[in-house]
Amino acid sequence: MRTAFTFPDDATGRILRRMQAAGDDLSRARPIEFCFLFTEEAGARAFAQDIVERGSSSAVSPYEGATPWQVVVTDTLVPQHGALIERVRRLTLLAEDRGGSPDGWGCTPME
Repeated sequence: MRTAFTFPDDATGRILRRMQAAGDDLSRARPIEFCFLFTEEAGARAFAQDIVERGSSSAVSPYEGATPWQVVVTDTLVPQHGALIERVRRLTLLAEDRGGSPDGWGCTPME
C-alpha cells in the first residue's frame, strides 16, 4: 500500500497532488528535469557548465519563445516537496547569476 502524502497549497504542492492522484509512487526516486530560460547563449552555456561541475547533468538547446535559450538540468531524487523547493531555489540562484530564470520542473511518472 502506498503512503498518501499531503502537500502545501503552492505550485509544487499542486503538481505533486496531481501526480499522487494519478497513481504515481512518490516514494520512488526518478530523474527530474528542471528547466531554465536564458536570453543569451553564453549565459546558458556557462550555467550548464556550472551544473556539470556540481555533478548534475544539463543540456542546452534553442527555445522557441520570447527567451531563445533553454537549459534542462536533470537530477535523480525522490519528488518530495521540500527537496524540490530547495533544489529549484539553489538552481535559480545559479541561473540568475548567468542571466537565467526558472521555467518549471517535470518528471516521468513511476507506478
